[in-house]
Amino acid sequence: MLKMPSTELLSLSDIARLANVQRPVVSVWRSRSKSSAVPFPESATRNGTQEFFDATEVVAWLETTGRGNNAHIAEDMTAHTLGARADFMSVSALLALYAISGERLSDLDYEDLLDLADETDPEDAFIYSEIEALDQASLSLVKYTERLVDAAFGVVPAFEQLMADRFRLNNSELAECALSDSALQIAATAALEISSKSLCFTENTPGGSDLLITVAKLLGESAFGTFLLPEKPTADTAISRLALRRLRTFSAAQENVALIRSDGSQRGLVHLAQYPGPGDPQMSFAAMLDAIEELVLQLQQDERAIILAPASLLINQLNSPDLEGARSSILRSGRVRAAVRLPRGLVISKPQQALGFWVLGPEPTSVPLGERGILIADLLDQTIDDSVMGDLATDIAASLGGLESIRRHAFRFAQLMKTSTILASKTGLVPVAKTTFQLPAGNYSNSAEALVRTEAALDEANRTAGCRPELDIHLQARTTEHNAGAQKTLQTVAELQQSGAIQHLPGTRISESDLAPENSSGVKVWQAEDLAEGTATRTIPALALAAKYPRAKLTEPGDIVFHGGPHPGAQVDAKGAAAVRFPAQILRVDQQSVHGIVPLVLAADINSGATGHWKRWGVRTVPSDQVSGLTAALLKVNSEKQAAEERLKRLEEFSNRLVGGITNGELEMMKTNTSTEGRP
Repeated sequence: MLKMPSTELLSLSDIARLANVQRPVVSVWRSRSKSSAVPFPESATRNGTQEFFDATEVVAWLETTGRGNNAHIAEDMTAHTLGARADFMSVSALLALYAISGERLSDLDYEDLLDLADETDPEDAFIYSEIEALDQASLSLVKYTERLVDAAFGVVPAFEQLMADRFRLNNSELAECALSDSALQIAATAALEISSKSLCFTENTPGGSDLLITVAKLLGESAFGTFLLPEKPTADTAISRLALRRLRTFSAAQENVALIRSDGSQRGLVHLAQYPGPGDPQMSFAAMLDAIEELVLQLQQDERAIILAPASLLINQLNSPDLEGARSSILRSGRVRAAVRLPRGLVISKPQQALGFWVLGPEPTSVPLGERGILIADLLDQTIDDSVMGDLATDIAASLGGLESIRRHAFRFAQLMKTSTILASKTGLVPVAKTTFQLPAGNYSNSAEALVRTEAALDEANRTAGCRPELDIHLQARTTEHNAGAQKTLQTVAELQQSGAIQHLPGTRISESDLAPENSSGVKVWQAEDLAEGTATRTIPALALAAKYPRAKLTEPGDIVFHGGPHPGAQVDAKGAAAVRFPAQILRVDQQSVHGIVPLVLAADINSGATGHWKRWGVRTVPSDQVSGLTAALLKVNSEKQAAEERLKRLEEFSNRLVGGITNGELEMMKTNTSTEGRP
């Protein structure tokens, strides 16, 4: 067991949090004050390369210099020191004992402390072993714990601050499965929405307590909630004991939360579960499905459950027949009433992982087997806010009603899909959303109308060409139909990528310091900000690119350089041989493909109508025999557009200089002999 140091210590990051400033600010304070009358304190000790500072000295320096944005630095000091992290389990046990007993622990000697722990936890379920492990040398933790409570303004805030500090601990079990506040709020909001008036909840997460604590926080002070301990005691591990300490602390300090052992008499119970949990972070998909199936089998008809697990298990297509069979068996039970794909980034340590969300409810025995369904929703590209959480919760609550109530509810996100259809599709519970583009022109009644309208538009463009040559483009009505032209749902980039028609090449993480000034010689570099302007202005020396970024992918003529996100952009690189700086990336179209992909069309669609993740962008196609002709025509049109834009810029510049010269008195208009007779 790590012993708390005799001196309370702060790292540079701790100091930043204590002073309520950004981490680099502390380094600036430290360097700039070296030659001042009040230099920053010297480090007290090191752990490898990390420095730690005497907390008392740091507080004195902050108060003397007036640095930081915290008026209560001295009071808050203990809540930011190394002590709680150095002996996390012991401090959490003392916090629980403090909350449950109500005793001032610093008034007790070692034997009295042990007796109090034994009275509080006679079965040694959550604190006695941790208190017993303390010795006389580590009893300073007792006073430290009381100061921690004072600094956090309460035992529950102190415990929650301790839990929030888990990401700075060298303990993957605590941090690996931690969910973001948004994910916890989604689950807790839905749990409250589907609960009965009894407000009775339990958590089935291995070693978990986050979901129940979030529900307790959402209850507020006016509602009374009952939290049940699992009927089967959790394995006696450090993580499970920590979870129980946390729940005991919360229920002891909050009068509106009761933590009791289940006796089977509770009604309307809502189960919450996250897989994997901190008690088993390496839990396999098979084990997760086994745990979910066990939960389904134990649910009483009036009980409900909310389950969070990777979307790749709960929602997406499964490539393992065994896993697919196990999931299908659960779906056939009729207890899965809603399935939602949540956004990425809700698992803090796995920002690219999407979460799946199941709601289990009563089996709809009144609905014929063939008519039973699951409400599905795809929130993968949604930004989670209070509105989304509230509407999702009401959608979920409606999913637990009968068919009539489902049909009467105006769903924002969900749609009812027959369970039999889901099982037969083998493509997952929530179909991959495909982007559709609003075609700017089309829906002609026949080919003749299309020809007339398009040629009229060309004639009008040529009529206004002025001194520019007319566009020489020849069209005729097509006698054979092209099915892709009329389709409403398009093939996605991912589907075309899988077929080999499109290749994705990642951008290179090129350091800003390696880029040459604008318009320097070297290898052209496309950046995300260049895509709106249509030209790359930065370069990188060829030798630097080869030496530092040997795996960098260069563009080829016709490649689409793009970036995704909420405001995507794209340009076709006509010349090629350019580097692409991340987050910009490359889509390369197979010119021999029969899919009829025109890079200029795809780039224009990305700029005008693409939404969601780039892999789900829809791709408009043309007949394969029209690709080269359409590409040539579009190049001519784009050349004329660029010429027109260039002339517009020149006219705008002339207009500005003309007005400026006249208004400043530097220029005047020459008088002409042009007659104005007959004019007003």
